[in-house]
Amino acid sequence: MKLLAQIAVLGMLASVNSLAQTKPAGTNAVSSPAKLERMPESLELRYALIALPPHLRDGATTYILDPD
Repeated sequence: MKLLAQIAVLGMLASVNSLAQTKPAGTNAVSSPAKLERMPESLELRYALIALPPHLRDGATTYILDPD
């Protein structure tokens, strides 16, 4: 019986969580996506290189994102 109550509580929590992901009623489904702003090139390059293990950074090739 205790297991059944735990499963019921988990089910309710999961359903409440999924409500937060629904679109509000006033939102248009065909609205334009958010426009990306260009990140400064030096910052974008640093972010890309930090994601690599240190021994791979020196010979890495990086590409800069063009949001347009």
